[in-house]
Amino acid sequence: IVNNFGKLIDVYHLRDYSTNNSDIYDVVVMAGGMGKRLLPITKKIPKAMVRFNGKPLIEIVINKLVRFGFLNFYISVNHLKKKIIDYLGSGSRLNINISYLEEKKPLGTVGSLGLLKKISRNFIVINCDVITNLNFLELIKFHEQSNSAVTIATNIVETQSNFGELRIKGNKVLSFDEKPIIKKYNNAGVYVFKKSVLKFISKNTKLDINTFINLLLKKRLSVNIFPLYENWSAIGIKSELKITFNKKGKKKA
Repeated sequence: IVNNFGKLIDVYHLRDYSTNNSDIYDVVVMAGGMGKRLLPITKKIPKAMVRFNGKPLIEIVINKLVRFGFLNFYISVNHLKKKIIDYLGSGSRLNINISYLEEKKPLGTVGSLGLLKKISRNFIVINCDVITNLNFLELIKFHEQSNSAVTIATNIVETQSNFGELRIKGNKVLSFDEKPIIKKYNNAGVYVFKKSVLKFISKNTKLDINTFINLLLKKRLSVNIFPLYENWSAIGIKSELKITFNKKGKKKA
């Protein structure tokens, strides 16, 4: 691994990672949404097929994962699903295997996982509009080492308050921070799931990721975050379609 100046900063080898040929990670790409924030574009084109830098978003997402060695994909589809299926087919054009989770009705952000009949012991779930330089091998290595039921990749946002903030109990001041920096962890739309959590997802039942995670926490299962320091963008609104990464991996308009 080298930095922007060509200086060697680290060395990785495949043997550093615990995955092997007997434990291949499958990938589920969520592509069934209506893409309402991209209207009117998504009235005739599913969000997954909206072009970014000349290619459909879903193809960019898949190609990124293929470069890390992932070959088995499941794609959840609903809105204008035929356009996605006709374009990607069985995945042979990309030298991968693709199966489809066809929603008869909108099932929310993770409800389609209830349609899975066969999946690897651990598997990646990613939204079809996520453009990132995330190292997926580091993500799955962390997931296994932390023994998480679910690992959530998070985008870190820091903002500085314009005012001094008081922490109080009743009328008593406990502390006084001058313009503190507030750190928030936003969901980046990339996850690693243990296969065992699928028992909490009913078939053909709408379920959103926030409800699902809170359910797992209530059952005292381990959910961890994986802070994402790499470039990341979710193409959720039309203005973001103009964002690209330059050769050094930084965003530019």
